[in-house]
Amino acid sequence: MSQSVDPRLLELICARLCHDLVGPISAIGNGVELVTEFGEDMRGEALALIAQSASEAARRLQFFRVAFGSAAGSDGNSVPLREVRTRALALPLGGRVTVDWPETPGTGSELTRPALKLLLSLFLIAVDATAGNGVVRLQFGPGGTFDMIAEGAKASLDPDVARALAGELPSSEATPRTAVAVHGHIFATAGALGLEVRGEPQRVTFSVRPGRR
Repeated sequence: MSQSVDPRLLELICARLCHDLVGPISAIGNGVELVTEFGEDMRGEALALIAQSASEAARRLQFFRVAFGSAAGSDGNSVPLREVRTRALALPLGGRVTVDWPETPGTGSELTRPALKLLLSLFLIAVDATAGNGVVRLQFGPGGTFDMIAEGAKASLDPDVARALAGELPSSEATPRTAVAVHGHIFATAGALGLEVRGEPQRVTFSVRPGRR
């Protein structure tokens, strides 16, 4: 089943971004209210809250700009893999989710733009698959191949997310939760990238192989 881009997908992606940003931005407002209501007595605590929340919002925006926007790297071209890694590792994931992303992926593993977009979509999906407690591992192979792995005691993949990654979820059934998977499928198709999803007890593996559909 082919998946076309339509206004509903754009709305759902925006809904996902707003959901992830509303927390830290609301916390900034709470910090301002503390200063307004209690003055100097709460100034230190309020400024700490504002600084922490502003940093979290900025890190999320930097990641989303690469994952869903047309951000360019420092050379003006597609964002290089090392910068993508930096932005992904800076994304606030909560204290119970850790990321194992090698600093040096290895020879012949530089990714195309569609592959980078797919990688970042899979990263968000893998984080969700840990159910807030586990490890997300990224393993690179030769020729732009890679595996994204979600491990944890409750690690599993939502069936609708799996359908969306396979291009089998109609846009009328998509939700903010599945929109990232639809986005990933679009770039997998655009980049002629083979994507295999394997679910095992406490483990979900996403394998990407260029040129294999």
